[in-house]
Amino acid sequence: MAKKTDTKGRKKKESEVKSKPSYLFYFYFAFLTIIFPIVHYSKALDTALMPRLFALSLFVAIFGVLFYFQMKKYRITSSILKDKVFILMAAFILLSIISLILSSNPIEGLLDIIRLSLMTFIIFWTVVMVTYEPDGLEKMLKFLTLTGLILSVIAFWQYFTDVFQSKEKFFEEYGRQTPIIYQVRGLMAHKNLLSFALGLILPFTIFGTIKLKKNWKRLAIVVTVAILLLLLILQTRAIWVGSFAAIAVVILTLLFLGKHLGVSKKWRISFAVMGVIGFLGIASILFLSQRNSNNQYIKQLQSIVNPSSKQNIHRINIWKTTLDMIPEKPVLGYGPGNWKLHAPKFYKGRFTNEEELNWQRPHNDFLWVMTEKGLLGFAIYMSVFVVIFYYLFRTIRRSENSKDRLFALFLIGALTMYLVASFFDFPYERVFHTMFLGILFATAIILNNKLKSVNNDDKIIKPAFVLLPIAIGIFGAIYAAQCIDQEVHLIVARKNFNYINNMANLGRQLPTQEANRRWRIVLEESQKAQKPLKNMDPQANPIYSYEGIAYMNLGDYVNGVRVLEMARQQHPGNIFILNNLGAAYFHLEKLDIAREYLERSYKIFPSRDCVINLSAVYYKLGMYDEAYEIIQAFPEEKRTGKMLRNLKALETIFENQGQEPEAISN
Repeated sequence: MAKKTDTKGRKKKESEVKSKPSYLFYFYFAFLTIIFPIVHYSKALDTALMPRLFALSLFVAIFGVLFYFQMKKYRITSSILKDKVFILMAAFILLSIISLILSSNPIEGLLDIIRLSLMTFIIFWTVVMVTYEPDGLEKMLKFLTLTGLILSVIAFWQYFTDVFQSKEKFFEEYGRQTPIIYQVRGLMAHKNLLSFALGLILPFTIFGTIKLKKNWKRLAIVVTVAILLLLLILQTRAIWVGSFAAIAVVILTLLFLGKHLGVSKKWRISFAVMGVIGFLGIASILFLSQRNSNNQYIKQLQSIVNPSSKQNIHRINIWKTTLDMIPEKPVLGYGPGNWKLHAPKFYKGRFTNEEELNWQRPHNDFLWVMTEKGLLGFAIYMSVFVVIFYYLFRTIRRSENSKDRLFALFLIGALTMYLVASFFDFPYERVFHTMFLGILFATAIILNNKLKSVNNDDKIIKPAFVLLPIAIGIFGAIYAAQCIDQEVHLIVARKNFNYINNMANLGRQLPTQEANRRWRIVLEESQKAQKPLKNMDPQANPIYSYEGIAYMNLGDYVNGVRVLEMARQQHPGNIFILNNLGAAYFHLEKLDIAREYLERSYKIFPSRDCVINLSAVYYKLGMYDEAYEIIQAFPEEKRTGKMLRNLKALETIFENQGQEPEAISN
């Protein structure tokens, strides 16, 4: 029998603010659900991440000021902050700060700390706004339905203009051919991130079809159907797997807790049968259907369990790399934002192409958290989800409100989808996804709070509490603004850098004056991009690396070495930096140092540039056998003209010495 709880005190507190103006509620949700999802800046390298961090940080600071003057009216008690979720979030942030202080590059972890702090404030304010607003939950559903509408309209428009009307199946992105469907990314920077965002909105729009009335109900139905269609069209495997898991968990919940949800035994059995049939249907497609099907959806499904799939091979290799990292720092990890700095030394020959080395994260949020924050941080991280699941299942078992129980069921499905899909992707990094996960957490807390009695002995939270989110919001805005300005300058630097390299790859030598002009632009823009709160670009290249390469190509090897050494300290495993340091020391005739850096780079990955530079160093040092060996070990079809000339020079030396080159060692 469900335990009855005394909610009179809570209702009394809510009624106290019913007559108060609701401008805070509408301002809060209008920003989060309508403005925030469309914030982007086309002049940034990542058009969504830092612009949204800036917008959210600024909003938190402004809202904190407004909230400060309203706290006495709301009379918020300390019971909210005593919730297990807030205690665990505080512990997770504190541990992250400790891990950050002990990391090799603390600045790179600031984004993580700011994002987690903002998420915590969003959870808190969502709980307060919805709890103290008359019909707050219903109003929040309306706002979130609008979010789903905005995301869906943008995505369908992109699909129509960039995919449906296109005659091409692929487009060029980052120098490689990418399926045309990846043009549909909404304003999320990537197709998969758009799918994740839609998946987070889905439980709210589904519940809106039940909770809302009249035109809002119709809109919720339309948006729900649109989101489901997009999740099918976008073909994001992680979301598909997460959705299958979510459906399975929902069916199991109906099977075991169906009585609490008002589902008869007959219907529970029916759901179980449908679940088994669905499982067998998917299994038959995965394992029994003809391989190499012409149907894109079947091919995408089959690729999930295909060990030879290129996507699967790379993910598994980076997961193995990440697992190798954990034993070295198991307790507190490498520090937030520092996974990418230490992963290269654990590659262990798992990657065969240079373009496979550009990993900023392990594409698995669980391994990511475990590596950067240790087993202790991972335990706290997972505990937050355990508590949320507990709240939702508790709502199903104990709530007297049938719609609340049903809402909890939908949220259980959404949370399952998020966790399973996070095993293959990285929503943890993204500001939008983190904030909407925070809204999901807050909703679970709200449903759980309805089951609690009010403790009249709880103290009223003092207005000074709001100074913390105001301060962090201001700092976050300053940080994000610096990052955006940095990216704006890097775009100019990269444009000139890439132009010079592309000309060289095409065998077209730029006139010296033109080349120097462009390298000076790279130098000036990279110097402008130096910021005290951010020292790397979104691809984990230290800003100093751009400056150092520019100095080298302008013939200033002394300054080139000086700056590249600073870049190496920031990212010791970056082969690009190690290669160029080796080349710079080579030109300064410091061959032993050049050899040290180039051998370190070669051990991580034997890139084309590294083989050319290291063979030249070996040649200068009279280590002809070693020079010959590394060129011979390089794939013959990928050898450049410079390699072939060096190889011929070495063979001439061996002929003159009357000896054969040594065989390549195994």
